[in-house]
Formats: sequence, structure tokens, C-alpha cells
Amino acid sequence: MGFELKHTRGEGFMYAPKITVRPAVKRKDQDVRYRCYSTINKSYANFNLDGDFSHSSRRSQPEITIHTEAFKVIKRTPKGAWIEVGYGKKFVLDGAGKRYAHKTVALARESLIARQQMRLCILEDGLENTELTLYALKRLDGEGEVIPSIIKESGD
Repeated sequence: MGFELKHTRGEGFMYAPKITVRPAVKRKDQDVRYRCYSTINKSYANFNLDGDFSHSSRRSQPEITIHTEAFKVIKRTPKGAWIEVGYGKKFVLDGAGKRYAHKTVALARESLIARQQMRLCILEDGLENTELTLYALKRLDGEGEVIPSIIKESGD
């Protein structure tokens, strides 16, 4: 997979996160469905070489943990399965498409990638909307009118 980390901080340096994988715990011969999720730990607090606590304006290296959770199948149906989740039970379809949990860990990781890519698209759209709003607001005078020197006629 060709994914490049493109987010930069501060003076433009690129950080490489520490990655940990936590596999699912599955009992032998148990029918399960898998779901992956991630947790990210970013900290501004550090300990210096003397072991003293220090606060920094620069973040330390982020730590990403990829978790895989195994859900026990309670009942199978022709279209899917009922799984046991922390708050009760949930129906999960088999076959193609979006679903809460998957038959294999590989499919669960692909689903996590798809969810994170969708999240990124939504956040990028929100960022663009915020930038456009700030652009518009900075071009207003104190009375709420657009400053004439920046108005361009269409077709020029």
C-alpha cells in the first residue's frame, strides 16, 4: 500500500509515529467477527534526561495503536450473524458492503482504512469551508460590507 504521511508541524519537519498493533484475543474453535480501530496518543509533556517533567511547545512523537477486537457470534443466519457486543447484540451482514465487523482481520483492517479515508475527506471539506469563511470575513469592513477594492467583475 502506497500511503505517504503528508501532515507537517512547526518548521515543516515530518514526524514518524510509533506504531503498535494489538491483535484480537480469540478462543480456539470459536466463531467470531473482527473490527479494527485505532487510538492515538499525542503529548506535549516530556521527561528530560534527568527524569524531570517538562512541558514543551512541540509535541513528542505520536503513538498509534491499531486494535483488533473479536466479537463472538451468537447466532448465524443465511444473510449474516448476530454478534455479542458490550451493550447487547448486533446484526452483521455477510457479503460486500459496509458492516460493523468482518469475517477476517484483513477485511477488518481494510474497513478501518476506508473509514479513516472517509473521515479525512469530511475533515478536509470542513477545513476548506472554514478557510473560505475566514477569507470572506477578512474582506469585510466594520459595517459588514465587502471592501470594493477586492471585488472582481465576472468575465474579466
